[in-house]
Amino acid sequence: EEPSISELPEDLILKILPLLPFYKESVATHLLTKRWEDPWKLVPDVMFDDGDESYESFVTFMSFVYGSLLFKKSQILERFHLMLNQKYAASDINFLVKLAVNRSVRKLRIQTFGNTLELPSCLSTCVTLKSLVLHQVRIKVVPPCFRFPSLKSLHLFSVKFSGYESLKTTSTHLEIMEWRQYEGTEQKRHMAAYVLAN
Repeated sequence: EEPSISELPEDLILKILPLLPFYKESVATHLLTKRWEDPWKLVPDVMFDDGDESYESFVTFMSFVYGSLLFKKSQILERFHLMLNQKYAASDINFLVKLAVNRSVRKLRIQTFGNTLELPSCLSTCVTLKSLVLHQVRIKVVPPCFRFPSLKSLHLFSVKFSGYESLKTTSTHLEIMEWRQYEGTEQKRHMAAYVLAN
C-alpha cells in the first residue's frame, strides 16, 4: 500500500510544497490531515506570480496573497518573490511588502514589469532583510534618512530611480551591489556612477 503524504516527516513536506503551484498545493492539502490545511503559511520560501493561470482575476490573486501572509502563526519568510505582470497601485505593492516584513523576510525579490514602487518605510527598520532584488521597477525618490540596517546585497535589474543621491545613502554599507540593464540616459548613468563612487 502506498504511504500517504500526511505520513511524511514535517520537514520533508515543507520542502515539497514550495515546488508546487499554489493552486495545486491548495487542492493537495485536502489529502492532508487538519494540521496541514493552508500549508503555505508554514513554508519559508514563497513566490506569488499573478500570471499563474490558477488566479481567475486580480481580486482572486490579491485575496490569496493577503490570506497567505496575514496568518498570525506563519513561519519566518526566508525568501519572498513577488512577480507582478499587471499594473498595480503603489499602495498595493507596498502593502504586500509590509506583510513580508511582518513575517521577518530575509531575501526579498520584487519584479513588477514597470510598476512604480515607493520603498515602504518599514524596509528602513527591517533588521532581518539581508538581500533585496528589484527587477523592472521604477523607484520614486528615497528619503535621505532611509537606511537598510542589515542589508548585505542589493541587485537592480532594469530599475529606474527618480533621484540618485538617495541611492548613495542606501548603498554605503553593502557587501554586494549589482546594477544591470540600466535604462536611463547616458548623463543619468554617469551621475549614478559618480554618486555611488563618492
